[in-house]
Amino acid sequence: MTALIIEDEPLVLAVFQRVLQKASWTVHASETAEAALRYCQDRYLLLDLIIVDRQLPDESGSIVALKIKAIRPDVHFLFTSGTRIEWWAITDLRNVEALPKDSYNFLQKPFTAQKLMDSVEGLLNRKSVLAMAAAG
Repeated sequence: MTALIIEDEPLVLAVFQRVLQKASWTVHASETAEAALRYCQDRYLLLDLIIVDRQLPDESGSIVALKIKAIRPDVHFLFTSGTRIEWWAITDLRNVEALPKDSYNFLQKPFTAQKLMDSVEGLLNRKSVLAMAAAG
């Protein structure tokens, strides 16, 4: 499996990389939305999962996800944030809700390695915490 991590905090990025690589994932990283979009445009590169921070230096993570989904319709997104989802900007929530319900999940920072892998596994099994919360 291959993941692209879009995260501007080096320590958080290193944790994502270490945990996923330990689980035998191939991991690529980007600190900006612009670099991530360039990476995603290369159709020859495999990509199963994108872990994206809600707020990046150059763009909202939810906007990046919409742009990437237009290029890579089969990719899954794991949104991360230190901000509780209830406090996200309404535009971020609407952007996320515009994605297919089975294509995303949310991971609150800080997190454990187990919580990260549970979130990834749940997502790849097409279960979305956000979709379940909206239905409940």
